[in-house]
Amino acid sequence: MTSFFKPFLIFISAIIVLIVILSKTTLSVYINSVTWCILAYFILLTIGFHYGLLLASKGNPQQFIRYYMGATSFKLLIHLGVIIVYCLFHRSEAVRFIISFFIFYLAFTVFEVIAIKKSFKK
Repeated sequence: MTSFFKPFLIFISAIIVLIVILSKTTLSVYINSVTWCILAYFILLTIGFHYGLLLASKGNPQQFIRYYMGATSFKLLIHLGVIIVYCLFHRSEAVRFIISFFIFYLAFTVFEVIAIKKSFKK
């Protein structure tokens, strides 16, 4: 479990530093409180997903595969729901939100895949 959280904390710290640096440049118009909320959303979701993977990996391999596929599908549906709901209520910020959400989604997905490969390679 610690083999995930140490790199995860480093990853989160790097993202926070990058956001702070970008907020001091001309890109600061793209960074607001919603950016921080998206970051918190992905942090919580990633921790929950990884915890579930750890529990599922203790059983047979079929259980792990089912959990991984089901949780990934469920996360995608949650992401789509969050995007749709936010964009319906905040139409003026929809494009900025979708772009920020996509960047976080891509970064966290890459991190999750690398972390899963490393932790289950052992």
